[in-house]
Amino acid sequence: MGDKRVAEYSYIPPGRYTFRVRACNSDGVWNRGGAAIALVVPAAFLADVVVEVLTTLAAIGFGDSIVWYYFAAAITSQTGKMFSDNKRLSANANDRQGHSRPSGANLTRISLLSQSAQGDLENPPAGGDSKWNAFTTPRAN
Repeated sequence: MGDKRVAEYSYIPPGRYTFRVRACNSDGVWNRGGAAIALVVPAAFLADVVVEVLTTLAAIGFGDSIVWYYFAAAITSQTGKMFSDNKRLSANANDRQGHSRPSGANLTRISLLSQSAQGDLENPPAGGDSKWNAFTTPRAN
């Protein structure tokens, strides 16, 4: 390469190489054997097989987590919609029947009244009140 004492290469793939050089002196006599040097060009970090496998697995995992997130969001949205629709339909059904669902206080009152009535049935008042006789008088078959 003329007067230059430099060898430049723009790209050398990873691998093992032997660099050989021959030169001539100022009288124009060439060196027949030349000189040699062994070189190893390592693979770039991102070209390593292990890194490629790990990067691929990370990309698959990331893609899977995105899909999972959207499915979970869709299911949650659908469940919430079904719950609100169910509440609305239940309220509409109760309105059509002319009553609403009993509240906790109403259920407690009903329970107390049924216990009171049960107690009255077990201990009828003395005096032969006709309404109590209907519960205590045996039927004739």
